[in-house]
Amino acid sequence: DGVRQKERFDNEQMIDQLEAKIRAKAAMMDESNRITVNLLEK
Repeated sequence: DGVRQKERFDNEQMIDQLEAKIRAKAAMMDESNRITVNLLEK
């Protein structure tokens, strides 16, 4: 139904916004933690 579809769309938008915030925060932290991240990825 249309209502449920709109709800799912709103949720996807919220998730996109959260992901953008997390990525921005991760990018800021990445500057100081790049060495740690590189060690963890190996």
